[in-house]
Amino acid sequence: MEFKKELFLLKAISEIFEPSEEPTKSKEKQLMAIDPCNVVLITHKSEIGKRIVRRFVDDSNTTKKVPNLNYNTNGDEYIESKYSMDYLIPILKIFSKSESVTMSMKQDYPLTIEDEDFKIILAPRVESE
Repeated sequence: MEFKKELFLLKAISEIFEPSEEPTKSKEKQLMAIDPCNVVLITHKSEIGKRIVRRFVDDSNTTKKVPNLNYNTNGDEYIESKYSMDYLIPILKIFSKSESVTMSMKQDYPLTIEDEDFKIILAPRVESE
């Protein structure tokens, strides 16, 4: 990954996730960071992604497992879920330099967006009464 792209990603990711004061030294195979409101989760899919995500991981998240959300629809199903634009816009910015991005969604389930380096899970918006 070129240096400019890595700096761009660090800046884009820091719009959602708080950088850790001391990057984790954990040897866990899978690292993840969760935003302060527990709405967005980011994990890595490559060594380059791991190096970047490590900067946003605090050691309290290293024992948690990344949820396995593999779902999509066959195209015949109507899907309606609401996602906060406050989170969606910065997430899409993270993937703006990617050549290929996959989005998976199911009604009232988290949205999963991934490329070759990262996987981000965004919780659906819940309307309060």
